[in-house]
Amino acid sequence: MIMTKLDIVSNAEIQRTGLYALRKTLGITGMIRFLEQFDQGGSGDYTAEKYQKEEPELTDEEIRKLFLFYYRALNRSRAACLISTARSMLIL
Repeated sequence: MIMTKLDIVSNAEIQRTGLYALRKTLGITGMIRFLEQFDQGGSGDYTAEKYQKEEPELTDEEIRKLFLFYYRALNRSRAACLISTARSMLIL
């Protein structure tokens, strides 16, 4: 049994060291049989689930309202920045 503590810094090192330990202890066939126990082959229909819509699509009117909201917010932010800059120039 391997009983040494390793100072491992990356996940790749952990995988490499773990596979080495499995191969050394169980042999190549045993290592493969051990790893196959964790392969469930996936479940469900990934393609169908990937494109399943959780939220309804926005209407044109909703998109326009969002655009207008962000456009106004951006302009307010720019205006506030200009005012702040002007004030700091007057103070200096």
